[in-house]
Amino acid sequence: MYRQEAYEEYQQALKNAQREYRTLLAEGSDPYPAVLDLHPEYHEGCTLRNIGTMEIPINRIVGVKSSGRTAAFTAGFAPLLPAESEFGIKWVNLCASHLSSGIREPIVCFEFLGDFYVQEGNKRVSVLKHFGATRVSAVVTRVIPEYSEKMHIQAYYEFMEFFSDSQLYDVQFRQSGEYAELLAHLGKEKGEKWTEKERRAFSAYFAFFRDALSSVKESFGDLRPEDALLLWLRVYSYQDLCHMGITELRKTLSSLREDILAISHDQEVQVQTAPMETENKAGILGRLITLAPERVNVAFVHPMALETSDWIKGHDQGRVHLEKALGDKVNVRSYFHADSPEQAEALLEQAVDEGADIIFTTTPQLSRPTLRMAVKYPKVRFLNCSVDTPYSGIRTYYGRIYEAKFITGAIAGAMANDDRIGYIGSNPIFGVPASINAFALGAQMTNPRAK
Repeated sequence: MYRQEAYEEYQQALKNAQREYRTLLAEGSDPYPAVLDLHPEYHEGCTLRNIGTMEIPINRIVGVKSSGRTAAFTAGFAPLLPAESEFGIKWVNLCASHLSSGIREPIVCFEFLGDFYVQEGNKRVSVLKHFGATRVSAVVTRVIPEYSEKMHIQAYYEFMEFFSDSQLYDVQFRQSGEYAELLAHLGKEKGEKWTEKERRAFSAYFAFFRDALSSVKESFGDLRPEDALLLWLRVYSYQDLCHMGITELRKTLSSLREDILAISHDQEVQVQTAPMETENKAGILGRLITLAPERVNVAFVHPMALETSDWIKGHDQGRVHLEKALGDKVNVRSYFHADSPEQAEALLEQAVDEGADIIFTTTPQLSRPTLRMAVKYPKVRFLNCSVDTPYSGIRTYYGRIYEAKFITGAIAGAMANDDRIGYIGSNPIFGVPASINAFALGAQMTNPRAK
């Protein structure tokens, strides 16, 4: 009974293979599995390390160790040879065994740069992939490349540290620093060992996220799921992912599509410092106000309060000027003590409920809750005081504070009797390092001996 069913499964697998083969050829891609021995970065200088037997994500299996059997499979390990061939008969027998009792014998594979290449068990992989298995038991040997300054090699060495704590192969980043960022989002420390419950939970939620990403009708191009997750976590939290339903998660992905794609391209933010042509052109507030020509409701959302922050006081002086300059055309409200993400979101919700058309959030730390609200309320215009926020849902603004810091540095250099100068950085945010550098250049200009 199982053999006849297995034979029918092979016929279906063969049709899938032929379809995949034609598609890959039409795209100009190699239709066969990758070969580790032919990988340009695999060479004798690599170090081998036995990882042991473990479950690995089956979607990370990309090829074979040597080129002996590559013509029997597509790149996705679908079978290409006729059912009457020796290969086909063995595949059918293995499939019948899987249908009756399951495949339990682990495959033998090599892991290189986070991907797996099968040495023994190609047909087991083919059968399991055909039935949609997500993980497979494997005896893993890790191939460690020589360390270099290449970004993906540095990221891989960071992966090995991540793996020693988590025992997870699910995510494979290509940029240095991204594993540390993921740990921060998860509330984990480097060197902190994961429990089995934490491993299983993360694997399940990541699979949930990956499925939601693939089911969103808007295309994310060739963006990898782990990269999309990291970008998504810059707006939402891991706890949000744990509690969201599939419909809500798809909605957030659709709303953030442009932002996720913009950030994933790793393009520098374009900062404009030269004055724009103003003749016969409205300024930014004028352009915004034309959306509601009679009266526009403007909200300022601040952390802390006027009494405790000169930064907030300076913004409030801008609010006073706005009211004087535009008079009855604007109605301005200020909201204070957005001191945590939860407080910020509550105040932003309040501002929207009270009719705000334009909302200014006045510190870079508020960019994340601002973007979340921008996704939720696309008809409200949001502006955040920062210059390193490449999101499409919000606009940013910032003053050229570094120019003033250059002048104060020049004054400090002239006044430093012992050539030693101290500088207190106000906050570890974008813009402060630029101010420190400008201050140092100003001091060097008037006092080359200054330290």
